[in-house]
Amino acid sequence: MKLVSLLRTRVFRMMVIVLIALPFILLNCSSDDNSGVPAGGKDMILVLDTSLSMIGKGGGGNNIFPKVKDSLGKFISKLEEGDTLTVMTFDTGVTTYPTVKITGDNDKDIVKQYVSLVEAKGQWTHTMKMMKTVFEKAQELERQQAGRQQMIVVLTDGLDDPPPAMRDESFNLKKVSSAYTGKEWYIYLVNFGELKKNKRLAQVEHALKKITPHTKVISGDKGPQKAIETDLQQDVDRSVSERRESQKPFFFKPWFIAIVVIVILLLVLFFFYRYSKIKVTGSLEYYNHALLDPYVENYNLTNQHLREVLIGTSGCNLNIRDLDVTSAIRLRAGRQKGKIVIELFTPEGVTPEFVNRDAGNFIEDGDKFVLANFTFKYMAD
Repeated sequence: MKLVSLLRTRVFRMMVIVLIALPFILLNCSSDDNSGVPAGGKDMILVLDTSLSMIGKGGGGNNIFPKVKDSLGKFISKLEEGDTLTVMTFDTGVTTYPTVKITGDNDKDIVKQYVSLVEAKGQWTHTMKMMKTVFEKAQELERQQAGRQQMIVVLTDGLDDPPPAMRDESFNLKKVSSAYTGKEWYIYLVNFGELKKNKRLAQVEHALKKITPHTKVISGDKGPQKAIETDLQQDVDRSVSERRESQKPFFFKPWFIAIVVIVILLLVLFFFYRYSKIKVTGSLEYYNHALLDPYVENYNLTNQHLREVLIGTSGCNLNIRDLDVTSAIRLRAGRQKGKIVIELFTPEGVTPEFVNRDAGNFIEDGDKFVLANFTFKYMAD
């Protein structure tokens, strides 16, 4: 009964509707790719080793190049609209292809065409030159449009073999990378060589982590398909998802949504508590003044625990058989200026006559009033 009465109030109904709807509205907004972080907001540089070692010559092992290119085609297919992709190849020197902005499948096909035409014919593997060029390109892309995710993917067999004229240069990637320390770039080294024996690759990984903590070496010992289509793809997807999540406005964060729900729930409970305290209290003395020797009875209103008490001849909280009214008299509790008050409602044509004061809608402690053939006196707790 109390809950049904509570649900009838307009304010409480609105609060319940908000409580139910708000989490779904916020969650729906937070799942929208346009909620603060645009879909495909990354600049990817794809670097492919085109030295002879990639086709099994010069101590490089098996010819993995065709499978690498095939897997790269599938990897490129999963780029999102809004991404940019820059393909680079390196061996003795570094070749940088035009940056392509992905607006649809046609752009992806263009990049796939670049990759399909690439051949591994380089005599040397000049890793240091490649790294210098990649960093410069990433820096250039970063400056062109702030707030995008810079991603570098290097696919190599890990054999650093610079041209003879360059071998006197020490392999000091730390010196090269010092200008880029503190970047939020994402760097992936997909290694198709012997990872455990490749000390030079370990040096590269260590130096790159000085640039960005988002550096990872992906082993290609189980083949290009798993390395590129599975491991690399999963890492890229995860990093994109995590970055988008971190860039969402705080009001779309799950923790903020949870706080909002809790606050609303507490408000509902608070108002429910305040509402539950609004009850008719006190007691009511009454007698039939039409009789010569009436018997005065007392009705305890507090014990009813009701916000509204009905007084009538039948089917009411207080049944008075001889009361001369056609419908129920109502005593309803309300709140005014932080204070609980009791309002008197009478049937049409029945006007209360106050004995102790002027007429009014609210009854107070000690009020004595006449309704039909009965006299009532209200006493507050």
